[in-house]
Amino acid sequence: MISLSKAKQGDLVVIKKIEGGGAMVHRMAEMGLRTGVQVKVVRMCGPAILELQGHRVIVGRGMVERVMVEKQTED
Repeated sequence: MISLSKAKQGDLVVIKKIEGGGAMVHRMAEMGLRTGVQVKVVRMCGPAILELQGHRVIVGRGMVERVMVEKQTED
């Protein structure tokens, strides 16, 4: 597992764990960021732009650092 902040543009990852308190986990869940969700990194510099479940979300660096992921390969 790595922090999502270490992923690069174009990487496909699956969320394995979200670190932080209940408010942080709840806020991320509202954006669609939950364990088991597959995410494509569109941009990682500055606020991250992520693509998941057919839409894009912008996530601040502090939040991205708390998301633990595993890299996937595209089929």
